[in-house]
Amino acid sequence: MRKALNIPALSPGWQQSFRELAAPEQPAEKPGQPDDQVWVRLRMRGRHTGPFVRYRDGALDQAIPPTGHDIDFEQIHVLGLREGKVVSHEAVRDDIPVLGQLGSFRRRRPRHSA
Repeated sequence: MRKALNIPALSPGWQQSFRELAAPEQPAEKPGQPDDQVWVRLRMRGRHTGPFVRYRDGALDQAIPPTGHDIDFEQIHVLGLREGKVVSHEAVRDDIPVLGQLGSFRRRRPRHSA
């Protein structure tokens, strides 16, 4: 079942880069989790249909043109709560699988010993 989430995981940048972007929520239990914190585990899926860009220090650092490839990867979001509202957000994401699924890495030819 797909569940639309209104959290920064589905930021405009991701929405512009990936069509059919879905992030069904999955349980992410943390033992001893404080009441003012929620951990959300997402499995993000979509199709790369727009430039995928990354900014560093306010400047464009990298752009990958649309590939049409599907992506499928997991991430964890930690939401800080106060009076029932989200007041902070941290994301733990491994972008290496996404870059691999987009074909960003060259395959190395095996070295043959003489």
